[in-house]
Amino acid sequence: LINYSTLPEQIPTHFNIFGKADAWGSKNSIWFLWFVNFGLYGLFLGLERWISQANLKTMIGLNMPESWKADSTGQIKALLQEMFSVYNLSITALFSALSAQIILTAHNRSTLFPQIAIVIISLLMFLFIWIYYRRMSNSQKELSSSKK
Repeated sequence: LINYSTLPEQIPTHFNIFGKADAWGSKNSIWFLWFVNFGLYGLFLGLERWISQANLKTMIGLNMPESWKADSTGQIKALLQEMFSVYNLSITALFSALSAQIILTAHNRSTLFPQIAIVIISLLMFLFIWIYYRRMSNSQKELSSSKK
């Protein structure tokens, strides 16, 4: 956003599936994108820190298996912290690539790089979700089997 003053008055605010701008708005709308980016960053950072300080055994109101609450090794807590860190990095990278796409398109210098980056980052985010789901499931099975 160092070059905010060089942005034209109208910038793209939405792209179709082919990466072509199909909606335009004021250049002030780029601030909303960064506000959302920093808001999500703060949310995931807060969740990561909250998990690190939380006592899973006393979280009665949360919907989680009892075996997770009985995890004395902190394996579940470590997985949750790692998951929020990876989500934070992924979301920040996604919004940065989207900002680059908007700025380049606004200056009529659109390239495929931001479009490819957005697709790759989005696919990686889904892969991370699947990996963490599997790791959490395996941890839950290990904790359940160790109690028997």
